[in-house]
Amino acid sequence: MATKNQISAIHAIKRARGWGEEEYRTALTYYGVGSASDMTFAQARDFISAFGTIGNTARNSPPVPENQVEKSKGYRGLGTAGSPNDHLTQGQADEISAMEKKLKWNQGTTLFWIQKVLNKSCSVEMLMQFEARKLIHVMHRLQVTGKQRRKA
Repeated sequence: MATKNQISAIHAIKRARGWGEEEYRTALTYYGVGSASDMTFAQARDFISAFGTIGNTARNSPPVPENQVEKSKGYRGLGTAGSPNDHLTQGQADEISAMEKKLKWNQGTTLFWIQKVLNKSCSVEMLMQFEARKLIHVMHRLQVTGKQRRKA
């Protein structure tokens, strides 16, 4: 069971990232839960690690300063388009980099989602084309969910 401090930290992360309920619930679905209080201790620890701790977990905790977040420098795609069992293409690598920027993710967050979505521990450059497509799909889904929330 997640601790009260972990649940508070998760909610602070949600606020700091500007997530609405839809974005937040989408992130929780990758843990198979509908609420932070339904998470196990390990799931909550992984969530906090992936999305960044927010200092203390007080109600008005500030987000992590931009200059302290490791930004992607861009990825290198080594595959040839049309070969799904080949490494990701440069276009896919560029798309992942662009989505990281739009979602305000750091490389650690991307690695976390690779683990969650693909059940694989590897760098972006080591993804196969079909895996890169799945990751890009999830990134777009998270972005769209956020846009729909902001329009409401």
